[in-house]
Amino acid sequence: MQTSPIHFGSLDDSEELARAELYGLLSRLWLAPPDAALMQEFSVAVTQAPHPGGLLEEPWAALVGALRSTSVEAAAVEHVALFHGVGKPEVFAYASFHLSGFLNEKPLAALRHDLADLGLARDSAALETEDHIAYLFEVMRYLIAGDDAAVCNLEQQRRFYRAHLHRPPACRHVARRGSFHAGIHCRRDAGFRHAGNMTEMITRIDPLDITGLILCGGRGTRMGGVDKGLQNHHGMPLALAMSYVKASIPVLASISERRLNKLVDPATNDGLPPFLIGNEDATESGFMIVQYTAAAIVNDLASRAHPASVYSIPTSANAEDHVSMGANEARHVLSMVDDLGKVLALELIVAARSPARSAAAT
Repeated sequence: MQTSPIHFGSLDDSEELARAELYGLLSRLWLAPPDAALMQEFSVAVTQAPHPGGLLEEPWAALVGALRSTSVEAAAVEHVALFHGVGKPEVFAYASFHLSGFLNEKPLAALRHDLADLGLARDSAALETEDHIAYLFEVMRYLIAGDDAAVCNLEQQRRFYRAHLHRPPACRHVARRGSFHAGIHCRRDAGFRHAGNMTEMITRIDPLDITGLILCGGRGTRMGGVDKGLQNHHGMPLALAMSYVKASIPVLASISERRLNKLVDPATNDGLPPFLIGNEDATESGFMIVQYTAAAIVNDLASRAHPASVYSIPTSANAEDHVSMGANEARHVLSMVDDLGKVLALELIVAARSPARSAAAT
């Protein structure tokens, strides 16, 4: 797929221009710490609204004050500590994590679908996935100030905001720190209400959008703070189905082996030669080794039937249980079915020789 840069139009509406520029600033501050040039701009930034009592005046003043009270070096150290760190970062800036409890999940897939409908795609040189909050803000900036009227209009802004930004990720976690980054959550358009040094999210849900409820207990503290009832099980349905298949394979193989054993055992083979041997001078062992082989395969299958779905190792600094149980079970079943086929083939070989041995015995 070939991509081309997006273009921004010139806005005559000062309010719309301000909205677009604010989204752009928030995107910049979420993606990277402020550099010296940006800090210099804030050192002379106006903090009073054109008309007293503006909704963004107070949070904007807080943001300007936070930037003026820090340094480039301190902001960079704080940004790394918050969003990178060693192992698990203190704050995940990805919508997928906060909506599903895991990275690279269904919310990211839904976002990519919506971006494709808008004719947008992530720059191949970009390191972050599309659900990074900085990218979400940048998309909103484009929908406000872009030059394509078919895409950049109020209706598209409303749809994108409701789908991907009315529950923005990470903001409350950052706000609790009371630090420089807590000052960047000054945006009321994204559904925030500023309250002192804290920022809390206002969730608006249309009753018509509610199609069902999931009732469950637990605070979800071991699962990224997301209610356990909403967790994606990362292949668990497949793992459970494959576990049942794994448990049945040794049983089927054992039934086949027992039928084979009945044919070679003189006590149960209804008068057939012992081990279906072709002579009585002990120069051959008949199909005794065939039964040995089948029994060995059955024993091996029984030892491999332990379900992978009963064991899980926490990952991502103990924040996730993102394991490959489904894939592992499917891989095990594939190899076990192959060995089951070998046992069935051995039974067929012995069964095919039984009529001939029966005729020779009579």
